[in-house]
Amino acid sequence: MNTSAICTNCFRLKGANTVCPHCGQTGAPLPAEAYHLRPGTILKGRYIVGKVIGYGGFGVIYKSFDMTLGIVVAIKEFFPVHLVCRLPGESRISVFSGEKNAEFVKGINKFLDEARKMAAFGKDPNIVDVMGFFSENGTAYIIMEYLDGISMSDYIKNRGGKIPVDEAVEIVRHILNGLKVLHSGGVIHRDINPKNIIITVDNKIKIIDFGAAKFCSEEDEDTELENVVTEGYAPPEQYRNNGVQGTYTDIYAVGATLYRAVTGVTPLNSLDRRKNDPLKHPSELINNIPQNIDIAIMKAMAFKCDYRFQTCAELLNALALPNNDYDYPEIEEHKKFVKKIAVALSALIVVIIGVGIFLGITQRDKLYSSIKNTIVDDEEIIVYVPYADNLEEIESDYESIMEKFMDYADKYYGKELKVTCKFFSTEEYSELVEENLDEVCMFCSDVYDASNVETYDLTMLYDDIKEDYLFYSQYQHIYSEFDRLPLGISVPVAYANKIKTKAKSPEFETWSEYLNKTKSDELLSISPDNYYALFYSLKESGVSADSAAKILKRTFKDGKLQSSDSYTDDFIGKKSSVFIGSTMNKGMIEKSEICLKYTTFDLPGDGKKYVKFTQAWSISAEATESQKNAAILLLRYLISTDAYSDNLPNGVIACNKNTLNAQVESYGGVFEEYKNNPGNFVIISETSEGACFEKEFIGNVEQGKVSDSDLKAFAKKYF
Repeated sequence: MNTSAICTNCFRLKGANTVCPHCGQTGAPLPAEAYHLRPGTILKGRYIVGKVIGYGGFGVIYKSFDMTLGIVVAIKEFFPVHLVCRLPGESRISVFSGEKNAEFVKGINKFLDEARKMAAFGKDPNIVDVMGFFSENGTAYIIMEYLDGISMSDYIKNRGGKIPVDEAVEIVRHILNGLKVLHSGGVIHRDINPKNIIITVDNKIKIIDFGAAKFCSEEDEDTELENVVTEGYAPPEQYRNNGVQGTYTDIYAVGATLYRAVTGVTPLNSLDRRKNDPLKHPSELINNIPQNIDIAIMKAMAFKCDYRFQTCAELLNALALPNNDYDYPEIEEHKKFVKKIAVALSALIVVIIGVGIFLGITQRDKLYSSIKNTIVDDEEIIVYVPYADNLEEIESDYESIMEKFMDYADKYYGKELKVTCKFFSTEEYSELVEENLDEVCMFCSDVYDASNVETYDLTMLYDDIKEDYLFYSQYQHIYSEFDRLPLGISVPVAYANKIKTKAKSPEFETWSEYLNKTKSDELLSISPDNYYALFYSLKESGVSADSAAKILKRTFKDGKLQSSDSYTDDFIGKKSSVFIGSTMNKGMIEKSEICLKYTTFDLPGDGKKYVKFTQAWSISAEATESQKNAAILLLRYLISTDAYSDNLPNGVIACNKNTLNAQVESYGGVFEEYKNNPGNFVIISETSEGACFEKEFIGNVEQGKVSDSDLKAFAKKYF
């Protein structure tokens, strides 16, 4: 074929004419950037490159012509501008040397891998068709169908900034149907927004641009999620390095897209919604929007992913049915809180007289009457809070809890108290607590050893709550000084990654069976605070010292202990088939369902659960009497049924009997087991054999004592 006879602008025959008789142009316009391929360039001996129709930091998209099929296509070139360069007029790229080269190789492999996977979805009418891919010029290319149309963003702009609700909903239905196909294949798009939706001239709706997509197949070992965000459309989990993402991540973006289309207003950055969510309902911005659409948009955009629709089918249902059972997220959260309290107490009777009598206030009258005269008005309680990661989420949760407590204290105690939370990383936490004991009132004893400082006697608090405190007898044995209040316990659980093992659950009845079932170099994911659980499991299984040493070695990652932000990532990322964690990890793992199919099982042993108190708080003895007793009221509130749905992380068994009853209804499983067999739960103290093992083992590793001989010597000591 004589390529010079084809117009590079419209790809029709122009013959020997300089100006195309069909489009009136001399050819495609010259590229805006010098590194773009020039119109007329031939790729793979088959494709004629035309004008650039899109480009960004990682690639360039060209309108092109397939001479073999005789059709117009779009070709995406992998061109990460921070890693490569190209001389003007040249086709071949040059990769920067050193680490940039390794990064480029990793990137191009991912680019081609994504092309292979996306080709499986291209026949869906709502997804751009990926027709093929190839390598050339030192880089890679993806061939896609050419979509003759405009983006939804431009479509809305051309219509005056917003479109009718029924029209916007119809467009979104196509988007959701396309996403259903992606999600069923284990793909999260992660960048749905009006610019990545094309409306063609024949009124087809297509999802494009899968550069941010996350694939979670059995063989996909790379689970690092880059912070890909489009302002206004990305949910909060996409802004966090370790934010767990799933189908609900795309649901948020669809809700935000619909919000923009019907209101004409780009939604707020999701991180700006953490405190007293200022996002207005669509019904506050436009008239005559059906309530089910208003609710659906807000529920899809719920700040907390638990309150969003979890699937496209749920959102489609909410948009289609005028009379559905969905609530606004804030109403749903309120109902959930009230329901848990109702279940916890079996019956809820609220009598409103004047300011009202709140749940449990009579029970607290005795404690309050003994200290109320010592608490000054406007007292400030300063709480030091440790964090390992996800600071924004922890800040939001604690501030919500404390605001509710302050409202509660004002309404039912008549005290205008102020609570100030100060957040510190676990690395700096202990030092800062000790340096500022003249300031801090409450601090977490889980992270800072309360025995190092003088703490306030909490006997009066325990005298008030002991009838309702679940592990009171165990507490007396472990914390004889009555200087801290654990709010709950953490129960060890083993998680099995069924995807890693080709749908065969790697549950095992003995540790020898585990060693035989998994590769000798495979990582055994474990949270550092669960080595005591591993110890009791090995000890009570009668495992040999040699086998124990082999198992302990598998818990190392690169010769070190797994960090708090890596052990779940390694398991979710399918780098290990078993994770020894606790009930506290369940929420994070469940949110990764798109990447993971798992099961839970008890560790081998004697059938008992060796558990630890957690969420333990102390009050500094150096605080003023007023501050100490105000902090007593705060702790009393935190352990009560009134507050547990806020202050206990998902998966923590509360140290409150009524709360446990509610958790049995809400979670089942291990909570139900405690209710039926409390004797199976053994609280581990700081001086127990398991705790000593854990402390010594961690100390040995930190000192570099991790050779085979060191491990065997250590294992012989305990096994």
